[in-house]
Amino acid sequence: MAEIKKIDESKIIEQLSGTEHLLGISANGTLCKYPKGKLIDSDDYIGKKHSFSYMSGKDGMFHSVFRVIGTSGANGASSVLLVAPISDLSTTIESLSGIFGRFYLTRGGDGALPSVAMPDVILYKAYNRASASFRDFGPIAVKPGYCTYNGQMYLAIKFPASYSNFTISFSGLHSGNCVFTPLPLSSVVWHEDF
Repeated sequence: MAEIKKIDESKIIEQLSGTEHLLGISANGTLCKYPKGKLIDSDDYIGKKHSFSYMSGKDGMFHSVFRVIGTSGANGASSVLLVAPISDLSTTIESLSGIFGRFYLTRGGDGALPSVAMPDVILYKAYNRASASFRDFGPIAVKPGYCTYNGQMYLAIKFPASYSNFTISFSGLHSGNCVFTPLPLSSVVWHEDF
């Protein structure tokens, strides 16, 4: 059996700087190459080859390895993350719009106390039904729901005022029409939590 050697963490960037890909093991156990550029802030299109026969996302389905979105509301202000535009909650039949994944909410530095939360969120509308569920890991209680912004209805996530100035990142599946836009709660009409 081959010995597994630990890479000196201070040399990781140096080790990767001259290569175009990383080697990894796929879900079925085969060795695969993964382009270095796909590790951060990138989307992979999920097409028919992945056998999602009844899952057709509006504008396609994508997998984000790690997508940095932006910052939650300013000091002491509640904020909203617009996820995906929808026609309505239950009347119009449409392709899947929404997300299945984990958010990483991080803060800390010389101007703010450190805090981290990792809520898992499922928020979508498919066919003629909207649905949401979430599980929080950390101090931030996110609220999936829907709102109207500039006359358009959106699936959205509300962040409490007590947790502002967080960097918002996402990892998971999302439909191609997701906008991932953070806004102050005051700029939208919040309709309801799911």
